[in-house]
Amino acid sequence: MSTAKSKKIYWTILSLVIVFFQSNILHAQIGQSVGPAPIISNPLGRGNDTIAAFIAMLMDTIFPIAAMASIFFMIFAGFRMVLYSSNEEKLAEARQAFLWTVIGIGVLLGAKVFSAVVCGTVNQLLSSPAQLSCPRP
Repeated sequence: MSTAKSKKIYWTILSLVIVFFQSNILHAQIGQSVGPAPIISNPLGRGNDTIAAFIAMLMDTIFPIAAMASIFFMIFAGFRMVLYSSNEEKLAEARQAFLWTVIGIGVLLGAKVFSAVVCGTVNQLLSSPAQLSCPRP
C-alpha cells in the first residue's frame, strides 16, 4: 500500500474516532443534566411563533429591499436606453432589460397583493380568535 493512501486511511479513521467520541461525551453531559431542559429563545422575537407570522415578517422585510432594487434596475435600464440610443443592437438589449424590469415589478406587486388577499381570506374563515398577522398590501 502506498504511503499517501495509508496516510489518508489513517486520518479518515482518526477523524471518525474523534467525532464518535465527542458525540458520546456530549450525549453523556446532556443525559446527566439535572433540572429543567434549557430554553432556546426565538431569535426572530416575540409574535413570530407560527409559520404564517414568519412568512408575514419575511414579506415585510423582503418587499422594501426588492422595491428599491427594482427602482434601481428601472433607472439603470432607462440610463442604458438613453446611452445606447444610437446603437440599435444595444438599444434592443436595453429595451429588453426595461421590459423585464417592469415585469419583475408586476410580479413583486402581484405577490404582495396575493399574499394579503390569501391572508385576509384565511382570517375571515377562521372562527377562533387566533388571527393571522397579514402583510400590509
